[in-house]
Amino acid sequence: MEEREDLRSILPWLPLIARSGNIFWAPQALEDLRALSRGPESSGVDSGEALSDFISGIRGSIGLSRERLAFNAAGGYALFFDDLMSSVASRELFGDTVPALANLLLRLPTLLEWHYLESDRVFGDVGEGAVIRTGLRILQPQEAGIVFLSQVLHSGFIEDQQYEALEVDFANEYLGGGALHRGCVQEEIRFMINPELIAGMFFLPCMESNEAIEIVGAERFANYTGYASSFRFMGDFMDKKSLDSLGRRKTRIVAIDALCNPRTRQYKSKNLIRETNKAFCGFLYHAKHQSYLKDPPQFACANIGSGPGNESMDYEAQDNCHIGYTSLTITENCRAQKSLCSISGSEENSIFIESLLHVENEREPTVDALENSRHGDRAGSITEINIGIATGNWGCGAFGGDPELKCMIQWLSASQALRPFVLYYTFGEAALQRLEEVSSWILSHNWTVGDLWSILNEYSSKRLNGETDIGFFSWLLPSVQEENHSINTVEEMMSE
Repeated sequence: MEEREDLRSILPWLPLIARSGNIFWAPQALEDLRALSRGPESSGVDSGEALSDFISGIRGSIGLSRERLAFNAAGGYALFFDDLMSSVASRELFGDTVPALANLLLRLPTLLEWHYLESDRVFGDVGEGAVIRTGLRILQPQEAGIVFLSQVLHSGFIEDQQYEALEVDFANEYLGGGALHRGCVQEEIRFMINPELIAGMFFLPCMESNEAIEIVGAERFANYTGYASSFRFMGDFMDKKSLDSLGRRKTRIVAIDALCNPRTRQYKSKNLIRETNKAFCGFLYHAKHQSYLKDPPQFACANIGSGPGNESMDYEAQDNCHIGYTSLTITENCRAQKSLCSISGSEENSIFIESLLHVENEREPTVDALENSRHGDRAGSITEINIGIATGNWGCGAFGGDPELKCMIQWLSASQALRPFVLYYTFGEAALQRLEEVSSWILSHNWTVGDLWSILNEYSSKRLNGETDIGFFSWLLPSVQEENHSINTVEEMMSE
């Protein structure tokens, strides 16, 4: 048991011992918790001051320094539990709640052992030496057209969105980041207002570059204001999201970790691929994707080739799906058209997508995905197909990523994952003021995922080589302005 990599990665943060195939508490801690579970008559813990002394004692028995407990902690416990809390509430807390929590802690080693043994049972038939992978290493191009960037929101927060969308947690590779230590930025704030998320920190190991974590049903309990050092609790929050068939809140949170402080290396092709696949792993609805792979569109072909520095990837993939979005809608059908794409590697593992795509711009019957997502409960329950993405400046802020680049990466990943809509919160980022202009132009030209990927690679290559130092939007939009000027000139000449 103690040799398991997934257990060893979290054991330094657990006050437990793993030995001889078992997980257990240190003997003195075990006795203390047993006494606490029997109630104040056995443990003597019937006040805030006594609780503080107990915590200091058990910290010592599991090898933690008692000095790390703040010198005024005892006074704080006494003030809260003895002075501010009513005597009735205090008796209930120390007579019922504290013993129940002690019972739960006593069961923690057993729960952990069951968790790891159950994972062995579930994955036991994959064969010795097999490696279980989640997500994909490389995207197959042109599987779908660009999804409509449904709303660009320059104010507001992801956790306040009213649709049943997949809410993105700008995560650390270790889920929760500094939530239990230091730091209070996007991920840590989410873990403070949805504290049930903290449980995942005890069980989930460090994410690989092709892994994401999705958590369903975490309830929100708190309002807040501020960010980082200005973060403050602002009272209780009543979570009114409806429940699913398992009694969970219809809240879906996906944790994806971006490159930290990438600077110019974020423009390298291998890092573009890493970030795109990371977002794709988080956004992918696996059941829908598996169905798509079992019954792929016909008549189109993608030829994938290898190059220096890449493993051989020669194969043919069927595809014909180009989805057009002209309003807050998604098409119900894809019209078959032949396309030819080639992907070749370079010495830097770069990826180039060249597309010869001819698609009729014909309107298809549409479904208002946003409305279906907002009012899904009218029909009893919402289907996964209506669940879009609510995200923002992932990997920017404290992580130092390029917001324009990260925005486009998430957009094409959501499209590739066949999500019906994207709600993008800019958090007032000045660089994203032209996002609506850029997205409208891209959509008006019926770009595919492959088209956007190709342009993004071209820009990143120029940025990496010092051929440009302007943002992606400014680099792209001058051509938009020139094109619009040419169109206006032609129209003026025709009118004369």
